[in-house]
Amino acid sequence: MEYIEYHKDSWPPVVKSLAAVGILDLKIYFRCSHGGSHARLVMFMTTTDEFDLKVDFAKHALSSPIVAEWEKRMKEFQKPAPEALGDEWWASMAEVFDLNSQLATADEREGYKCAEAVSSIAAQGIV
Repeated sequence: MEYIEYHKDSWPPVVKSLAAVGILDLKIYFRCSHGGSHARLVMFMTTTDEFDLKVDFAKHALSSPIVAEWEKRMKEFQKPAPEALGDEWWASMAEVFDLNSQLATADEREGYKCAEAVSSIAAQGIV
């Protein structure tokens, strides 16, 4: 797929512009459905605390004619997710799990309903 080819060798002004607006890391994952009739893209970004998706992504898109051309070409391959709201192009999601933060506090907390699970297992004579 051409979208993947573009991203294998992204345009240098585009990646520099993304970094300039506060994007520290960005990954896009692609999955094509069986038969190839539908595709799903998931974008994962790490940004500065000050980053505002609507404001800063717009700044990026307008940063130069070459970046604007890139964005125009990429939109030809994309469509908003069904759950996207209003003018949202990429639908925001809430983080629900971070292994590193969970590991960092694992010895200091019990875990949601973990005691209940332990009791249930003990009652079954498994432990």
